[in-house]
Amino acid sequence: MRPKHIIFDVNETLLDLKPLARRINASLSSDLAFDIWFSALLHYSLVEAVTGHHEDFSKIVKATFEMTAAKFRKVIPEEEIKSILGMIKTTATRRCP
Repeated sequence: MRPKHIIFDVNETLLDLKPLARRINASLSSDLAFDIWFSALLHYSLVEAVTGHHEDFSKIVKATFEMTAAKFRKVIPEEEIKSILGMIKTTATRRCP
């Protein structure tokens, strides 16, 4: 029997997310902010994939960041959100040491 789907997890294996984690934690004033955001991001993106409702990943990234910011009672300006989340694109070009 051949598998129907194969899922690869490259986060924190091939991608260095530490700079992004520091930036998110600083912007939301909590050492837990990145972990909460990243967990929500993985959850919602997996739900989208499994249910076959494929939303643009960048929309999920932004929506989960805004939900996380709201948990910390923070309102982050749109330009700052773009700057912070734009770091995701640069993690794809770096490898973890």
